[in-house]
Amino acid sequence: MRGLAVALIVMTLGAAVLAGALGSERSGHFDPALSRRNYPCSWDPSQNPEPLWPDFESWFGAALRGANEPSLYRQAQADPSKETLRLTFLPSFTDTLIVRIDDLHGPRPRLTAVRYQGQVIATAGNTLTRYLSQDDVRPLRSLVASTDVLSLSPDSCLTGVDGVIYLIEAAGPDGYHFINRWGIAEGPVYDVANEMYRLTGWPNGPQGPDRQRATYTF
Repeated sequence: MRGLAVALIVMTLGAAVLAGALGSERSGHFDPALSRRNYPCSWDPSQNPEPLWPDFESWFGAALRGANEPSLYRQAQADPSKETLRLTFLPSFTDTLIVRIDDLHGPRPRLTAVRYQGQVIATAGNTLTRYLSQDDVRPLRSLVASTDVLSLSPDSCLTGVDGVIYLIEAAGPDGYHFINRWGIAEGPVYDVANEMYRLTGWPNGPQGPDRQRATYTF
């Protein structure tokens, strides 16, 4: 009888752990498969591919949850016809910047941007929402197509003193894409990030992806 009780306890605990894991996957912002695969290091291709940092969901997702940003991974599953491109800019020494463009290739692209200012509260001063014209988005569309940025792999290298992270996500007919880079000052992710920031109309500064051309180098 005692053995049966122990077995039931173990089964109950196991079910609770499984339920917690499934619940975490359902509530997370990103594709849970990202934590189960190995990815190359863009800084040193000779390194063996490794998984993303284990806590990337809580690290990257915290800023998105604070700004009430949707999960593009779940959006891609629920409505593949809805197209969205999002930049999340995560520097160590200044606040986070988020730029999302819905319906990028559609008739009425819509921009939503949030720049944190010491707190995770959306205000008129740190939040921008507006429709974009076809002329507005043409350079961004061209960059996304010519650089093929959405075909890039996630990056397992997230190290350094400054810790500037560029995260680009996309959801749409082609599924969900997750591209992260650390401390870059050139290349497809950098160029797309700067073009997305330009569409906000905000003046460049510590939160602008080119960081006034003063990106830390180590």
